[in-house]
Amino acid sequence: DDAEAEPTALRKELRHHLRGRLARYKQPRMLHLVDALPRTSTGKISRHALRDAAKGREVAGP
Repeated sequence: DDAEAEPTALRKELRHHLRGRLARYKQPRMLHLVDALPRTSTGKISRHALRDAAKGREVAGP
């Protein structure tokens, strides 16, 4: 199914991109794709909302 293959291809492409630019120890071990990042009322990325979302979900590895 194309809908399932697209995120897999995106993850693969992103990992390839990061390998060429970051030392191995700086590369993220896990990637979670989202449609949009939560924002505060001033338009900044809400780190608290990201942290809360990460706590509530099972994290999948590479």
